[in-house]
Amino acid sequence: MGLFRIVAPFLVLAGRGMAPAGDSAGAWIRRFVDSSHCMLREVGVDGRELHAPDAFPCASMLTSGRTLGLVVNRTHVIEPVTGRPVLETQWGVLAVAGERLVLAGPDKQFELIDASGHVLLTLRWPSILYGLDASAVDPRGRYVALGLADPAWLKDGKQAMDVWVLDTATLKLTHMPATPAFVHLKFTSMASTDDGRLIFLAERDDGKNVVAMWRPGGNRLAVKTLRLPQRTGGSDQFAPVG
Repeated sequence: MGLFRIVAPFLVLAGRGMAPAGDSAGAWIRRFVDSSHCMLREVGVDGRELHAPDAFPCASMLTSGRTLGLVVNRTHVIEPVTGRPVLETQWGVLAVAGERLVLAGPDKQFELIDASGHVLLTLRWPSILYGLDASAVDPRGRYVALGLADPAWLKDGKQAMDVWVLDTATLKLTHMPATPAFVHLKFTSMASTDDGRLIFLAERDDGKNVVAMWRPGGNRLAVKTLRLPQRTGGSDQFAPVG
């Protein structure tokens, strides 16, 4: 079962198989019943169950498809209540913004497609870091923040994360200030607020937790240290509330 933690102004969720709901009212959570049976349920930010649990494959990977539905195993978008297929993609879905999807294409490229599968833009790899990390999407469906990472960057072998933001309306790609940054990747994640600000919650390599806020188009980050609840095992996620 997923665990909800309130750390104003964030809702922190830790659990197996979780994806934010498309209407921002909560999250879809996969719960293990036993070694071969799982259930999918939607839970609101107040912990209230919004839909009755339904059987769901245990091996499936879940990410949010926003208003399009739920992304399952990277290349399938479904309507989560009925299970109806919406779209099947050639490459793995990194993010969904409105009616547009960002895919991890071949040869270190990204593709931006529409809901019909038509390719709108092909992007070359923008970062000096070589690996993918999690992405974050503007709730209004315009901006996609692409997280790129390296678990052993430069000679020091430190973990680092880089962030590039794609404006899906203008097709412009912008580098987030102050990145790449040295952070512990398992304890670092991003989310976007309703008013378009990007929130970067990270554990630095000195062990301190920081929150950084940036509005696309701005030339600097607002950074503040903070204390978080004891984490249970890394890879926690959070969502801004209020």
